[in-house]
Amino acid sequence: MAKIKARESQNIEYKSTWHDEYLKWICGFANAQGAVMYFGVNNDHEVIGLDNVDRLMEDIPNKIVTTMGIVVDVNLCHLEGLDYIEVYIEPSNIPINYRGKYYYRSGSTMQELRGPAFQQFVLKKMVAHGMMLPTNALHLTTLTAMLLTIFSVRVSMHSAFLKTSVKLQPRTCLPIYI
Repeated sequence: MAKIKARESQNIEYKSTWHDEYLKWICGFANAQGAVMYFGVNNDHEVIGLDNVDRLMEDIPNKIVTTMGIVVDVNLCHLEGLDYIEVYIEPSNIPINYRGKYYYRSGSTMQELRGPAFQQFVLKKMVAHGMMLPTNALHLTTLTAMLLTIFSVRVSMHSAFLKTSVKLQPRTCLPIYI
């Protein structure tokens, strides 16, 4: 059987078949350093091929753009008469969610980001991509207001049926030093 030389790593993933569960992985790779996923390739790097590649070549990119709003490169590859699919996921400069949850690739695991890990992730993305300039003293009230703004934008984008609004009063807190 033909093999692909690259080993599985932080940025390379092999899957023998396609399952919609892998949309979480694509979300996690987009939130981390990006990656290449191969479908129709087993964990020994052997190309085993895929059935229904024509359907998958339409379904995979459509599901990704519909559920996450990102566009990835989906390529049909051939090796020794077998078809497999390569999905190239670029790292995103904004947080990407899949069905309202945020995932992140860490090592060879997929982590759902919650609580402080999610807050830290959002802050890093904002600072790294110029959405927020780092300062010596960022007050928690400013941070809270920013996160509430991001949250309210996300809620309004995803929920046309929101009937009530919650107004939170910012508190005076100690500064956070970055």
